[in-house]
Formats: sequence, C-alpha cells, structure tokens
Amino acid sequence: MQSALRRKGFEGVELKRYVHYEVEHRNVDNLDAFIEEIKTSGELFNPNKEKVAIIGDNDPRPGAERFAILVRDRDDFAGQGKAQNLRRHLHEEKHIAQVKRGTLWVVTLPETDQIA
Repeated sequence: MQSALRRKGFEGVELKRYVHYEVEHRNVDNLDAFIEEIKTSGELFNPNKEKVAIIGDNDPRPGAERFAILVRDRDDFAGQGKAQNLRRHLHEEKHIAQVKRGTLWVVTLPETDQIA
C-alpha cells in the first residue's frame, strides 16, 4: 500500500495497518481485570506473534500530521465469532455484549507535504 502511494507521488507518507477490536461490555465490576482477562485469553490475538498497540498522540516524528481511518465490514462475522468464543472461553455470557472487528489505517504525513 505504501509503495502505491509513493508511485502516486505521495513521498514521505507513512501508512500502517492494525487489526482493531472493540469489545462492548456491560456490568463489569473491575474493568482492568476484565481487559487483562481478555488479553490473556489468546482469543483476539496470538501473544507469541502479535502485540497490543496503544495508538496515541506520541508520534516519533516531530512536526508530522497524523490521522486514522477505521474500516469495518458491514456484516462483521469475524467480530461475532470472536464474541461467541470470548463468552464461551471466559464464561462471560452476560458481560460481553458484542465484539466489532475492523482495520485501522494510521496515516502519517510529513510536515513539508502539502497533500490536497
């Protein structure tokens, strides 16, 4: 994808792709413990091959502009399947309302580019 942008003349534009999960929950007493339980379940990612990335304002390139685009399928069967597996694996039928899966594209533009 990034090489396609370069061929189109967008030099210096950085593009990163992340798998994004949104877990909708209800009536969770200890949210931190609930999140840790989901992370250690191995259901949303393989800790031997993948890691959790916190995407925030800490851009390693000073002066760069950055934005993100979240893309989801209309029929999110992958998210529905993950929700079922989490409910069964964690015995949290009443706490996990739904799981949404998507692709998060993070685009970083260098300060010198004027892309319009």
